[in-house]
Amino acid sequence: MRLGQPRILFLASYFMDILTSLLIMTPGFETLACFVGINDLNTQAPINPSISELFDLYETLYHTGARNFLLINVPPIDRAPFGTEPTLGLRVEAWNARLKRAAEAFQARRYDVSVFYYDAWAFYTELLDNPEKYGFSDTTTVGGSFWYDPVHPKTKVHDYMAANLADFLSQKW
Repeated sequence: MRLGQPRILFLASYFMDILTSLLIMTPGFETLACFVGINDLNTQAPINPSISELFDLYETLYHTGARNFLLINVPPIDRAPFGTEPTLGLRVEAWNARLKRAAEAFQARRYDVSVFYYDAWAFYTELLDNPEKYGFSDTTTVGGSFWYDPVHPKTKVHDYMAANLADFLSQKW
C-alpha cells in the first residue's frame, strides 16, 4: 500500500473475495459491519471520494447478497493523543455528516436493505466528557487509562463500546 492511499480501497481488495464467497453461501443472513475512516482522516485523504468508494463497495456487496449493513462513524479522534492537527475535528465532523447522508441515500435506494448507523462519536464523547463515571482517570495521554497508543483506545473502552453497540442493535432488531 502506498503512503496516503485510502485504506478503504486497500481493505476492499484484501477482503472482497472472502466476503463475496460468504455472501453467496448465506445471502441476507449476515450483518456487515464497517468501522473505517480514522486512518483516512489521519492521512488527509479526501473525504467525498473515500465515502463514494465505500458505498461503491456496498453496492458490490449488495449485488452479491448482502442486505444488512452496520456503519460506525468516526469517534472524536481529535481528542486522542495524536489529534493535535488543528483541522482534524472539522474533518471528523465532515466525514461523519457525509457518511450519514450516504447511508441514508443507500437505504432510500434499496428497499430490501437495512442500514444501521451507530454514532461512535457521541458514545466516545460521553466517555471522554465523563471519565470518572466510567472509571477513567486519564483520557489525554498514551498509556493512561483510556488510550493504548496515540489513536487506539484500551480494552476497557472497547468493552464499553461493545456493550453500547449491543444495546443499539438489540433496539433495531
